[in-house]
Parts: sequence; structure tokens; C-alpha cells
Amino acid sequence: MTNVKEKIAKVFEDYQKQARYVGELLRQGNAKYQRIEQWHQQQLIHFMGIVNVSMADLVRAHEEERLSTLAWVTRNLLELVIWIEFATKSDENAKRFQDDAIKDLYGWAKASIDLEKGQDPAEHKKLSDKMAELEQLAQSRGLGKLGDDYMRVSAVAKELGHDADFAPRYKLCSKFAHPTAWVVRTASSVEADTDVRNMFFDDGVLLAFAALAHLEQRFLAAFPEFKPQDGKS
Repeated sequence: MTNVKEKIAKVFEDYQKQARYVGELLRQGNAKYQRIEQWHQQQLIHFMGIVNVSMADLVRAHEEERLSTLAWVTRNLLELVIWIEFATKSDENAKRFQDDAIKDLYGWAKASIDLEKGQDPAEHKKLSDKMAELEQLAQSRGLGKLGDDYMRVSAVAKELGHDADFAPRYKLCSKFAHPTAWVVRTASSVEADTDVRNMFFDDGVLLAFAALAHLEQRFLAAFPEFKPQDGKS
């Protein structure tokens, strides 16, 4: 057990070191050369933040022997790698992903209104006003009429050429991330689940490093001549 904890601690330390390097590459590089627009810089920083949190969740879930949590976090990282590769492939893709946030918020507001019908008129009006604001914003940005047409991660994975790999890996994670009949049946099989937990942890780690690699490539393409102060040793 001690060896396993030491291994995990070393993996997390290596990840944090790489994450610091990639983060400094963006912050220092763009401060000096200003080749990435502010909105896109914020998007990339947020990507990094979510990957960092997911990696910490992955480590904690492994320590606490939480199989479903490991599967859920690994599935999130699988999706994040797709979104990050997509958004770092071109500025046009990054803009498409940025605009999708409006559609996500619109969908959230619409679902909330459906739940509030006949319950709280004041809350219903507030959400309706928010939807109207989002529709105006969408029109001003040339997005047209808002609806349930946001990008699907499976479609983006296919667009990037990863559909053959993405679909089975996503399904495998989902079988354990959701309270499926199998998960319910094996809820107390902590020892028997050791290999499966290790599999999800290892996959999650690889995905987290893959996410950092896509971000690093984006920054090095923008600042090929730049070496951050917090460089790799």
C-alpha cells in the first residue's frame, strides 16, 4: 500500500510540475508577445484549471477507493481532451467552443423554466428575461436562433478522427460512472474492483497529460522562441 501511495504521489508531483510549466508558458509568453487574444487566453486558462481540478479529484478518488468517481472523472478528462484538442487546433474552433457557452446557458435556463412552471412566477420571469438576453446576444454574434444545437463531444471526436477510440472508452467509463445494474450489484466489492480502479486511474492520468500536451503545443506554436522562467529541468 505504501508503494502505491508513493507512486500516486510521484505521478501527481510530475503532473503538477508539468502543469506549472505549461501555465507559465502561456502567462509569460502572452504577456511578452501578446499573440493570443484575451478571450482565448482566458478560455485556455480555464481549460487548464478544470484539468488540474480533475487530476486532483482522480488522485483523491483512488485514495478513497471510489470506483464510480474514478470512472466519472476519467470520462470527464476524456471529454476535456477532445474539447482542448478541438479548441487549440484553430482560432475558428476556439471561437465555436466559446460561442457554445451561450447555447449551454440558454439550455440551462430553458430547463429551469420547465421546472418552475406554475410554481414561482417571479423566478419564471427572471429566467425568461435571461433567455431573451441570451437570444439577443446570440443574434449580435451571428449565431442565429438559439436551440438545442450545441456541439456534441462525440461529433467533435469524430471530426478530429477519434470516433473509433472515443466511443468505446466513453461507454466503458459510463458503465461505472452511472448507477448501472452492475455497479449496484458490485457496490461492496472494494477488493475485487482494485484492478478496475487502477485501470481508470492510469487512463485518467494519461488523459490529463494528453490535455497538457495539446495546450503546450498551442503555446509553443504561438511563442516558439520563448522559454518560461519556470522551465522544465
